Amino acid sequence: MSGVLNPKNLLFYLSLFTVVLTNEVGFAFKLGLGIWMTLVVFIWDAAIISLLSAPKVRGQFTRIAYYIDKVTGVMLGLIGFTIVKSALIRQ
Repeated sequence: MSGVLNPKNLLFYLSLFTVVLTNEVGFAFKLGLGIWMTLVVFIWDAAIISLLSAPKVRGQFTRIAYYIDKVTGVMLGLIGFTIVKSALIRQ
């Protein structure tokens, strides 16, 4: 359900489908692509859940989660700052 509720997923798939799926593409290909993408995402999510459920990995992750949050926060902040700076310079 997290994938369904994530707006980034919707934008990604819409942009991908508008490039890949033209009127010339058959229904079987469209159906196969939808099934394949759903399976790949499900397998990836299941693998991450399985990995993080292991007690040893979970313990290590819990110890470094604080630092992961801080590093990703700084990275996202820098990306946001760069976008705003770029927008202001263009005007």
